[in-house]
Amino acid sequence: MTTDLEICNTALELVGANSINTFQDETRESRLCNQLYVTTRDTLLQHRRWSFTLEIRQLSKLVATPDQGYNYQYQLPSDVLGIAKNYDSHTDWRIIGDKLHTNVDEVSILYQKETGEEDFPPIFVRALEMEMAKLMSMALVQDPTFTQLFEDEAKKALARARNADSNLGPNLVVDRRTFDLTAVR
Repeated sequence: MTTDLEICNTALELVGANSINTFQDETRESRLCNQLYVTTRDTLLQHRRWSFTLEIRQLSKLVATPDQGYNYQYQLPSDVLGIAKNYDSHTDWRIIGDKLHTNVDEVSILYQKETGEEDFPPIFVRALEMEMAKLMSMALVQDPTFTQLFEDEAKKALARARNADSNLGPNLVVDRRTFDLTAVR
């Protein structure tokens, strides 16, 4: 199981910096990890709908009368980062705050959930380590050539992670009869 501290220490080691024991150490490395890690992790997680972050859930209908012209409102899960699919997507729906508003009596969604490091596949961990190393090299080493090296490696690692993640499901088949750009032919 990988931890946030292990990811930061790998990034620090890659740039030749000292490792840390906690995010509260009184060192420059610790302060940087504390400042950069959560935002960097969340940015990569929100970069795409990673398969390891997806979950299907039927939503709980709320008793309160909704507004905005919808008949029903549903409580979104507390760990939702984004909605990938509303299974009744032919119906109008809207997210307002932490509620989904719609005119459908039952709602199931495929959503991207907040995910902890223990659920990250190794290839995503490597992409996160490289992204952190890039940022650490900018702050600690301040050598443009060194930073460019990590920039290139971070891009490659993220591309490999995206490729591996996209291979976890079937290829989408486009129905040319209903695809808007070709339907006019």
